[in-house]
Amino acid sequence: MHMRNRLLVLACASTFVAARGAPVERTDEPLSSAKKHAEAGRADLLVAALAASDSKADDERLWAPVVALGHGALKRADLKHQREPRGAALCTTFAEYQKGLNPELVRAADRYTRAKLNGKGQLVCAHQVAVLARAVDAEHSLHGLIIAPGNVSATVGITDSLVLTNGSVASPGVLCSVLICDGDVRLKGARRSLIVARGNIEIEEADACALVASGKVSVKKVPTPPMQQQVPFGDPEGFSIFQLQVAIFETTQKVWWEDKNANPLKFIAFFELHRVGIEAKVEGGALVLSAVKGDSVAGRAGLKAGDVVLSAGGAKPA
Repeated sequence: MHMRNRLLVLACASTFVAARGAPVERTDEPLSSAKKHAEAGRADLLVAALAASDSKADDERLWAPVVALGHGALKRADLKHQREPRGAALCTTFAEYQKGLNPELVRAADRYTRAKLNGKGQLVCAHQVAVLARAVDAEHSLHGLIIAPGNVSATVGITDSLVLTNGSVASPGVLCSVLICDGDVRLKGARRSLIVARGNIEIEEADACALVASGKVSVKKVPTPPMQQQVPFGDPEGFSIFQLQVAIFETTQKVWWEDKNANPLKFIAFFELHRVGIEAKVEGGALVLSAVKGDSVAGRAGLKAGDVVLSAGGAKPA
């Protein structure tokens, strides 16, 4: 294919806008767009829309779509009883979350670090925080509603949280939380949590979890289910006990996982270039378009095969 190497710098709002021609899913109201993304399970576009908004931290519309998406994912994962998460991950609305847990509301232009102690030496890391920042980490632990276009990490662990990130997640452990991640998830341990990743999920030990990845799921150690072979043949009382053990295991310890799933839980959808009619690859810090469908939104916007995209919305291709 002849490469014309037209250099383009694209402007974008919540998603993508072509250099010329009609805009592609452009909106001057990112929060309105965010609500639609949440309803459709478009996790990464939801993060992008919220990051593009100019809303203050006390604007409920900034947080409500994330709670809605997290609730929708948790409902489909069917984590109940003693496998159910807590805190921000379990709330059905932001109003319920705010009223019940009274989180600190934070919006940061760059990286946000959750300190272990405040300036007075008081413990703050265990208190709930709703934070939207380019990247989020914690000197100790995270408890809250976490939204980040970049990576999320905690030195000790993530507990009672709902995390939505377009980066990766790394922490020694995750407890009673929901993580929805456009990158990879790497943990030493996970319990009573739903973890969804576009990339890979790597966990050393998991208990009472649901794990779904578009890439690979690797778990080194999980609880062992009861074995029917241990019940003597023709022993009705022993079989009843076995059935009870299975029921207890299913509601307290079971770890379910699925990998190579492009549409986790039949709800979460991560953006792919082919959906707007583009095939591309990154070369030398730029995005080279190898093919553009003429009848697609990208083709109608004026993009052509051979175009080299240097940046979009001020960000270089990753």
